[in-house]
Amino acid sequence: MTMSGFWPNTILVAVFVVLQSTVLKNVTIFSVKPDIALVIFLLTSTRQGSFRGQLTGFSTGLLQDFLSLSPLGFNALIRTLFGYLYGILKGKLFIDPIFFPILIAVVGTLLKYLFSYILLLIFVSAASAGAVFSSHMWIEMGINSFFAPFIFALLKLLKFVQMRERDELFR
Repeated sequence: MTMSGFWPNTILVAVFVVLQSTVLKNVTIFSVKPDIALVIFLLTSTRQGSFRGQLTGFSTGLLQDFLSLSPLGFNALIRTLFGYLYGILKGKLFIDPIFFPILIAVVGTLLKYLFSYILLLIFVSAASAGAVFSSHMWIEMGINSFFAPFIFALLKLLKFVQMRERDELFR
């Protein structure tokens, strides 16, 4: 198996994780930060398959854990699950340039909060987990879904979303 499709996607998501954690840390809309790295990761995972999606998710989630205050492995676990779930969709969906990215972003943001809620229930307490589903989630979902078609178009233009036929032959 070749890993050539893995590296550009992982590097792109990692760059956006670093940018969101440093340079874009104070860029907010209605006091909510969009999760552009998540949207890029989800869109590329649907095209690279579950194994590559899991690798990208784990490595970029671990990077996000190092750059944030979350416990080590928190984001890595969530993004590894996303890499698997979204990776199994490879080749099974019609990719509409507007509806598909919006759906991916809405479901991904909802699942991010749901998985966070479950992990907080298991490891912290019910009191802190209850604050997960708030207006913050709905605003982030709206922002992520608004930017998703534009990100999809840019990724397609940069050829990050499209798998090359050569890669398909060697899988």
